[in-house]
Order: sequence, then structure tokens, then C-alpha cells
Amino acid sequence: MEPAVLSDQNVFPTDEVIFAQIGKTRPLWTSFFEDIHARHPEFSEEWRYYNDGKSWLMKVTMKKKRFSGSP
Repeated sequence: MEPAVLSDQNVFPTDEVIFAQIGKTRPLWTSFFEDIHARHPEFSEEWRYYNDGKSWLMKVTMKKKRFSGSP
């Protein structure tokens, strides 16, 4: 079993933290978000820490519609 990532409430998932975890897939992550923002300027993401799961998760919305998923 892999160790939990993004589980420290005191460590906000900045780009540096995310890129340290995703390694060589960084260009894919960057390209994905650049493309989404270009096509849908109303798209927004927000990191939140959830105590019930003891993990940071990204909340993604487009206008008022929320999307969910996990990496």
C-alpha cells in the first residue's frame, strides 16, 4: 500500500507540493489545467482539507456546478 499523500493539514498543496508528488506527469497536469481554463474561464479550483478523510482534496466548480474525482 502506498503512503498517504496530501494528508498533513499544515502543508497546503501548493504547486511545488503537487509537482513533488506527481513527478514526470507535471506537464500533463499543467497542460490539462491550462486547456480547461482557456476553454472555460469560469472554471475554478479550490483546495480544502477534509478532517473526515484526513486529506486535502481539490474542489472544482464551473459556475455553480461542482465536479469531483480523485487523482
